[in-house]
Amino acid sequence: MLLINGARYEQWTPPSEEAFEDTIKEHVQEIFGENSVYLDLKHRLLGSDIAGIPDAYAITLDPDKLWIVEVELSTHNVFEHIIPQLGKFLAGLKRPATRDKLCNVLFNEIESRSNFKQILSRKGEIFKFVSNLVTKSPEVVVIIDRWVSGLEDIEAALSANITICEFVTFYRKDVGLSAHAHQFEPLYLRTTEGYQGLWHSLLDGVRKRGIPVKYRANERVYQAISIGKAGIHFEWIAYHNALGVELHFERPSAAENKRLLRVFEQQKSEIENKVGEPIVFDPSFHKRWTRLLVRKATAETEVPPRIGDELRCWGIETMAKLYHVCKPLLDNSDI
Repeated sequence: MLLINGARYEQWTPPSEEAFEDTIKEHVQEIFGENSVYLDLKHRLLGSDIAGIPDAYAITLDPDKLWIVEVELSTHNVFEHIIPQLGKFLAGLKRPATRDKLCNVLFNEIESRSNFKQILSRKGEIFKFVSNLVTKSPEVVVIIDRWVSGLEDIEAALSANITICEFVTFYRKDVGLSAHAHQFEPLYLRTTEGYQGLWHSLLDGVRKRGIPVKYRANERVYQAISIGKAGIHFEWIAYHNALGVELHFERPSAAENKRLLRVFEQQKSEIENKVGEPIVFDPSFHKRWTRLLVRKATAETEVPPRIGDELRCWGIETMAKLYHVCKPLLDNSDI
């Protein structure tokens, strides 16, 4: 429930995927950015004999990126529906013929829309610009009406960078959907450049210390390490003046996440002794999630992602220590 000035708002469940798509299309500029282009095309991405049909394509500027948009309902099973669908997109994008056809389709749609042409004209010759975007491995985004268990495992299952956008709608209970509020994190605020090198070095470092990492380095301000347990993972986060080494509990139930954090808080002394750092236990991270973490400040001259060797080494060693002390507790606890 959401309470605003005494009025009660309940969370809305879209009656169909089409209804949810209509809601998303109303807020494209807020999700993707003011100068974004949203192409409502159901164009097939063919990979071998397998075809996937995304719900739309979006182009964002500065940084320039092509998004493959999949609008999903939380009632769809992550492992039986969402992951297979995304896998088809990724397979199709690996085929040069599929990329060429996609480039032509996007260009033709942009050419038919004078407002889209105007937005992209400052990037020079439009066909070349679109072709470069298609070639540079477009990013897949899943826009879903609420977080469900299993979403955190998608990247590990597909060995690919997948963005999840939770777009939650609340409606006023005594009025109905005509009085509503949306809650989401805009994608254009998440898009950051230069982090891939940082995560690549940290992932390589912990692999050498015996941590079985399957993720590829991404370009976001965080990098997760899956451990094969739904809703639980280790994570680095690059803050504006610090690097965080963290263990996250992100299951759908806030009560369950708090319970899991208490299990580890009872082992606080043991964890701190083995990690060699004071541990912060955060019971209200991102509304319903919890986490335990340790941070180390950066020097003014090495703000992430351009941090120095000393902090990189700290990030590797601290993650290895946190993993090796917490992983047995995760395996032996009632989790």
